[in-house]
Amino acid sequence: MSGICSNGAVSSFDHRLGEARYEVYVPQDVLPALDAAEAAALARLDLVAGSEEPLVAFSDATAEYDFIVTVAGDLAAVLGGVWQEVSRAADQRAARFRAAVHQRRELYGAIRAVEPAGPVQARLRTDLLRRFEHGGAHLDAAGRDRLAAINARLAELAADFMANLQAADAASGIATHDAAGLPEALVDSARAAAAARGLDGCYVPYSDANATIVLRQAENRQLREAMYRLSVARAAPSNGPVVAEILALRHELAQLLGYPDFVRLRSAGRMLTDPQAFLEELARAYRPQADREHAELLAFARAYTGEQTLELTAADVDNQLDGFYATKLRESLSLARAGAVCVPVATARRVMLDALGELYTVTFTPADAPGWHPDVEAFDLRDASGRHLARIWCDWYVRDGKRPGGWMSGPWLATDGGPHLVSVVTNIPRAGADMGDLRIMWHEFGHAMHFAFTRTRYRLRSPDDGPLDFIEGPSRIMENWPLEPQILRRMGVEERAAAAARAEDRFRTASRKMARMVRPALDLALHRGEDPLPVKQRHLPVPVDPADATAAQFHHIFAGHYGAGHYAYQWASVMDADLFTRFTAEGILNPATGRDYAQKVLSAGAERDPADLIRGFLGRDLNLHAVLARDGVR
Repeated sequence: MSGICSNGAVSSFDHRLGEARYEVYVPQDVLPALDAAEAAALARLDLVAGSEEPLVAFSDATAEYDFIVTVAGDLAAVLGGVWQEVSRAADQRAARFRAAVHQRRELYGAIRAVEPAGPVQARLRTDLLRRFEHGGAHLDAAGRDRLAAINARLAELAADFMANLQAADAASGIATHDAAGLPEALVDSARAAAAARGLDGCYVPYSDANATIVLRQAENRQLREAMYRLSVARAAPSNGPVVAEILALRHELAQLLGYPDFVRLRSAGRMLTDPQAFLEELARAYRPQADREHAELLAFARAYTGEQTLELTAADVDNQLDGFYATKLRESLSLARAGAVCVPVATARRVMLDALGELYTVTFTPADAPGWHPDVEAFDLRDASGRHLARIWCDWYVRDGKRPGGWMSGPWLATDGGPHLVSVVTNIPRAGADMGDLRIMWHEFGHAMHFAFTRTRYRLRSPDDGPLDFIEGPSRIMENWPLEPQILRRMGVEERAAAAARAEDRFRTASRKMARMVRPALDLALHRGEDPLPVKQRHLPVPVDPADATAAQFHHIFAGHYGAGHYAYQWASVMDADLFTRFTAEGILNPATGRDYAQKVLSAGAERDPADLIRGFLGRDLNLHAVLARDGVR
């Protein structure tokens, strides 16, 4: 890259583009490296208008700059600490820099003047013009200045939101003397955590994984209620004001650009032009069965406790994986109890990579590429001809300071035929992966395979540059594989447990779907200025908890890229169910089907309309029939 930073010191970012050296990066090098990268980018941008290929020139101009910002953000997410502050500063600079780029009228004019040579260039040109228009290139000077200020402040607030959430996670937990029902490993760690804090009994630190276990398995209802309130309100004091400011600024930004609200702004160029109508159609389809399932659950809970006046609360049902009473109902029906499937991560990873290799006719080999932590392992992905498609770093295990959840990052998309650079991150307990962990593992690797198979000469045609409501389809479809009998057998899961896991996946599907629609519905409501609690209430069969402040933990929309777009996960369930019908008909590891899918859906990146890609693979348009059939909705 730039090699020498502005202060004259040799930089840990001193290497050629197309490599990543996570083991040597140090946070103090980020901002000086950005100084050099920004100067180089500005010089290249000055040449775009006179270039023979303005679309290529513009796409490549900021490659080095974008790589550094992405790496800093990735390391902040997995390491925390000082990387968070550095990443925050880098994000703020990047927001100002990108805003300024998309307000440059000579660049806007250069892109407008391009006469596309075909549909790929035409689509890229249209998307880039939209970026410039959303960046305010068409506004007057005052409007451009205000837009730049809004974007810079939004970048600051996104960093604040994530830092506040990680701090709230680290500071939150529940002390208890009654840990009945919890797994032995969690009880042991909770006792150690209590002792470290000078407490008697147990202290269960908050994490998404611990919250799920407590809500599903703790016999102590008070413990469950307390953990639920942490899950929906732990960051409310710090993030409540942040959320309010983000929403106000996003609304102002939308109106400045001529849209009535942020939802309409974000819908431009997406597959769905009316996500609200889509969510309402889903709710109408699922609600009658969800109501029947809730009545069954309430009757069971009263019988189980012997309390005929028992009423369920949000802690019992506001859970995409079901709560305590649903777990007991599942057990009474001889379905898998939470944690019944527990696969060593090394086994789960080996089986997944072997299956992907068989499906796509590719190979994964260990790579001599150190990561950011001793837990990290790297693999080189090659196709049948030996072409190096990607290098993938994998960070599987949960640990302190690491952002919760799972994600994929692609800091480098090669446009010269070389390998892409990809990282896949999850938070799986060291004791092993349960079914939820397995699905996350496959989901994130679905993103990685989409990125890896992309072949384009335009750096701004990666999967992440496509419509937000398409991105989750190629990842969500991969969640089907770990439920398949032959995959579970390969992981050593006993047939009885495997059958129960599959049955569990079809258990209370309508209730789970309604719970999963809560967040996308809240997302749209918040960005339209509506009170979120009545919206949440419409999706829950019990009263919303008075302490509910879900927005304060909703990092996907306030510290990620899913603002006014979280519905994409539900749209992805429609895509994945329909796309998977070909695999179920032709074989889930059929290499011919896998190659056809990779070629027709994955390899285009963002070069083509996703509806056309799907139509090319299925031979028809998407519909709801497959997802409703899979979920058993009558």
